[in-house]
Amino acid sequence: MLMKTIKGYILGQVRGDRASINVNTQDEIQVYLEVLSDTPKSYVNDSYLCTFRHALEGIGFEDMSHLSDAERIQHAYDYLEGTVLLFEATKNGPYYNVNALDMRPRKQEMAPHYVPIPIYQEEVHGTLAEFAQNLMKNRHVGQNDYVSTDRMDYPHHLLFKRADHTYFALGLIEAQDHTYGGFRYRLQDSELRITQVSDDLLAEMFLYEGVAFESAHVASIINDILATEEPLDERGLLRLMQLPERVVEPLAAPIIEYNTSEQDFMTHFIAETARQQLQYNTQDLYHFHTAMKAGGLVILGGMSGTGKSRLVTTYAQALGLSEQQFSFIPVSPAWLDDHDLIGYADVVNNCYMPAANNFLDVLKHAEEHPDETHIVCFDEMNLAKIEHYFAQFLAVLELGEEDPNRAIQLYNTAFEESFTNNAQYPAKIQLRRNIIFVGTVNFDESTHQLSNKVLDRATLIQLALTDFMAMDFGEATLSAAPAQAFSLTDWIAVHEQQALEPGELSLLWNVQQEMQKEADSLGFGPRTVKQINHYMLQYNEVIAQQLSRADALDEQFVSRIIPKLRGDEALLLPLVGEYEVQTATLKESRFTDILDVYGYLSPFTKTRAAILEKAKELARYGYSI
Repeated sequence: MLMKTIKGYILGQVRGDRASINVNTQDEIQVYLEVLSDTPKSYVNDSYLCTFRHALEGIGFEDMSHLSDAERIQHAYDYLEGTVLLFEATKNGPYYNVNALDMRPRKQEMAPHYVPIPIYQEEVHGTLAEFAQNLMKNRHVGQNDYVSTDRMDYPHHLLFKRADHTYFALGLIEAQDHTYGGFRYRLQDSELRITQVSDDLLAEMFLYEGVAFESAHVASIINDILATEEPLDERGLLRLMQLPERVVEPLAAPIIEYNTSEQDFMTHFIAETARQQLQYNTQDLYHFHTAMKAGGLVILGGMSGTGKSRLVTTYAQALGLSEQQFSFIPVSPAWLDDHDLIGYADVVNNCYMPAANNFLDVLKHAEEHPDETHIVCFDEMNLAKIEHYFAQFLAVLELGEEDPNRAIQLYNTAFEESFTNNAQYPAKIQLRRNIIFVGTVNFDESTHQLSNKVLDRATLIQLALTDFMAMDFGEATLSAAPAQAFSLTDWIAVHEQQALEPGELSLLWNVQQEMQKEADSLGFGPRTVKQINHYMLQYNEVIAQQLSRADALDEQFVSRIIPKLRGDEALLLPLVGEYEVQTATLKESRFTDILDVYGYLSPFTKTRAAILEKAKELARYGYSI
């Protein structure tokens, strides 16, 4: 049967009802659409409009045929949610099939109805002056394969795109016809009016090759503007010929600039670990450095004896930090609140009594020297409950540096004037981005598990064991002072912007949705996404030499997402999957299925290994922590 294509593009979206996506009798994903725009008169809108897997594959969709029908349908819905589709329709019995499918993100404010407007382009249809002259003389202006050729489908105005990407509206139109020579338009009162279209109006349109979908409101605004313009005459044509081109800066991805000494520092840092005969995976060192640039709280995990504490002290030595810039604090299991860490107000003797460490001195020095790096290391951080003694810091670390509330309260400000040492220990100390907190943790019977409150605010790095065959059993050389002191502030990207790519954001959203299907407690919120974004913002050419972007994304999943998978077998098994002992593989893991879909972003080697370990824990103990 001959199937006729309806000439003219249509704007649509996935239909809103629950039956909008299904798996048909041919075991193929079938999606029913609804129309958002005016349609060609030859399109009879009483038939079903649908598209299939093979058409969706043209815009990047991949049918997960190994999943259940319900999961395939959910995957298709997740892919199309938040988008609009641009397409042609072909009559096929009681259906209209979709051809030449393309996709655009939905606008923040969607209009209920859109109007297709032809776009003519300087590269194809001559200059703006030539195009306007053809309209004025009722000549053919050329072909446009994206709009209806029906006499009754004429637009009220046209758009013309110049080579400098400026757009002009021309009209008003009261009729059209189409022959082999292309379109010819009849002008109202045989007069042509023209106006440049503002960027604000363009931003509200869906632009695609030779057609723009304008909301009915925008189309009305442009028509009203044209109606007030003076008709174009010969003098006006001359002005169009002399119209200067707009200088357009090329669009480019934001480039994070960094101090070239960052490479010198990494070379020096890695040399220091070798000098002290410390065995670390080089990628772990770059991951740790990137996390330190991201700031806040960094937690180092791993087996006892992997060198977690030595890594922090060697990093501080490589930076050339003085005693005023570095504090190493062993955590006591007896700590109950922040008094054990920072001290207390002695109202009897009218003074502040600091704890028996140099913690407050380093905080004060960091406040007074914002361009210098400061590090505080909490050794065995989870011997006491972190959310108890570190509560103030967890509350303020996520605030912006300029926020006046990003400060630690030592005591009530009412006592400040009466305290004899208030100059040394004021009531509040501002926390700047130049101070970074690092904790080392072990996971055994003597320690506390990390709570979600802590995990939400920390980058958790599990240090890998290195091959014992590479160990050096000679005598370690003491660290030499660097020829110059380095400062992390020289390399930190502080201006927050989107560093995560659309595909990466889509992956995070899909993972979050899958986790929350099992329980709200398994999900993660915008805070985690912002922290991952801030980490990726620190990713630059220096880091890329040893840690690819794919590996960096993998590290963030292991650091921030996988630790959230805690609970019993009934809760986690559908998400993590079942561990097959004989093959040492996973079966029916929804988590790894999602990673397969987004395999173009990363192989997720570490994430997959971590999920496998979770499945092993479920098989052995019936729960994972």
